Amino acid sequence: MGYSSTDKSSAKTPRFYYGWIIVGIIFLSRFAGTTMQNPTISVLIKPITNDFGWSRSLFVSASSVGTILGGLLALIIGPAIDRYGPRWIITFGFLVMGALMILMGSINNLWQFYLLLVLSRMILQGALNLTSNVSVAKWFYRRRSIALAFPAIGQRVGAGSTPLLAQYLASSAGWRSSLIGLGLLAWGLTVIPAGIWLRRKPEDLGLLPDGDLRGVEPEASTEVAQKEINAEVSFSLNQALKAKVFYLLLFVVSLSTFTNAGANFNIFPILTDRGISGFNSVILLSAWSYIGIPSTLFWGYLGDRYKVRYLFAFVLLGMSLGTVLFLVADGLVLGLIFAFVHGFFFAGSLLFQNLIFANYFGRDSFGAIRGVVTPFQTFSNAMGPLAASLVFDATGSYDQILIAWILLLPLLAVSVALAKPAYL
Repeated sequence: MGYSSTDKSSAKTPRFYYGWIIVGIIFLSRFAGTTMQNPTISVLIKPITNDFGWSRSLFVSASSVGTILGGLLALIIGPAIDRYGPRWIITFGFLVMGALMILMGSINNLWQFYLLLVLSRMILQGALNLTSNVSVAKWFYRRRSIALAFPAIGQRVGAGSTPLLAQYLASSAGWRSSLIGLGLLAWGLTVIPAGIWLRRKPEDLGLLPDGDLRGVEPEASTEVAQKEINAEVSFSLNQALKAKVFYLLLFVVSLSTFTNAGANFNIFPILTDRGISGFNSVILLSAWSYIGIPSTLFWGYLGDRYKVRYLFAFVLLGMSLGTVLFLVADGLVLGLIFAFVHGFFFAGSLLFQNLIFANYFGRDSFGAIRGVVTPFQTFSNAMGPLAASLVFDATGSYDQILIAWILLLPLLAVSVALAKPAYL
């Protein structure tokens, strides 16, 4: 594709690059997506299940079914992103998801709840999250990691603020008003900017990745990311599927998603079950999310300079340590230590799950490649919260599932550290 690995630091660029507009819109998209993501939904588990007399596993099963169906939808959406771009997928996706959330505020029975939550989660996981993950990577090469970091910050800001908003609305006006407010927020953040300014890739506007100028050769630099990759790779979907490293990465990303989703979905119920007040639990959940803002920038900076497989391995080990703290957090002080440690490494894991596929397989078929990865990832995303809820329903405690995650994460760290890039 014309860039070497020694090109990743110092190409000349114009004063402003349209790719940063894409970054800003995807920032808003990732923020809006948190209205239907695990930390926010977890705040509503108790009021909804208490009102209807449902078990937690029954509630979580609806989210899990929608997440799994979203993975199947991704098989269609991924190639569509490569061909048509993200503009209308994100615009209409948030229009529909916001409407479903508003309608959810009027449910009166189980089938209505399942229908609306399943469809909402399917759209979020199979269309909106996938499109957000792919869009920015297509506009950057040398600065890909830091560019991906800013939308990831949007998710962390949203994961910290939307549970607070959901809890405030639920406590002051009821969970129905909370859902309506979240749906309106999703509309307000995304529909207009996505519909007006989103574009497919820089070449459609006569630009190059990172805003590099045509006819200007990037200068060599000793600060390089992915030194093992001698040029910007461009794998087709079929070529990626023939690479052994694809399946190793699929294994690591899927199972790390299993632990990620299981943890972030259950932070609020686990902390409140241990006697921490609902208000303090939401504060801890927000602290867990907000530590991801500076840490995502930190990991994004490192991701453009060092091998992503080693960084990914390091954050997985850090998450294992954070889960140990989660296991023993039974008060505000230990809860804060858990929130800062686990949240710091969790933010890095989200960034590197996406970055490693973009760096290893390139931009051109990234949507189709991520579309194949997404069903496995969303299945794990669904199973993490469900497994934790089933363990709780059976034993009255989350301890066993937390111990399982503590043991699993180091295995994943070793696996990704051994995942060398493939070559065409």
